[in-house]
Amino acid sequence: MRRILLGLWITVCFAATSCGFALRTESVGDRLSGIELPVNLPRDVQVAIERQARVFEVALVGDAETDAQNIAGIEEFENDRTTRVDPSGRPIEYWISVRWDVVLASQSQSPLVLHASESVGLDETSLIGFEKEKSRIKALLREELANQLITRLALINDAAKAPQ
Repeated sequence: MRRILLGLWITVCFAATSCGFALRTESVGDRLSGIELPVNLPRDVQVAIERQARVFEVALVGDAETDAQNIAGIEEFENDRTTRVDPSGRPIEYWISVRWDVVLASQSQSPLVLHASESVGLDETSLIGFEKEKSRIKALLREELANQLITRLALINDAAKAPQ
């Protein structure tokens, strides 16, 4: 009896997936049409936001449009510190953190604070230098912050459009 039920379950699952069934997900691009970035944005921050905007299918606009979220400024703070040392006193683990304080033109009174961090171990036999590794990790953290930023802007846009 178990084999019959298992066979029936496998057949149903195969039929559902082979017919092209997929759960529908809502795109952030459906809720946020565009973002206007400030002109004095650091290059690393701008690249991360541009990459995530392409992923989410959100346009970057030069002049303010009706549905575009206008970012007045982004201030970046980086921090890295040793969290563990070996018996000889050499650092073997670091905590790397990147924080953005985002000021929106529509909400200038309090910045939107975004934070991402990573703990990384240092190996003396590493093929790439630790400074390059830290740069790579900071770039990945910026991508995470850009992801958070676009998601939050979409939520803010939804709240603004909701009927009062």
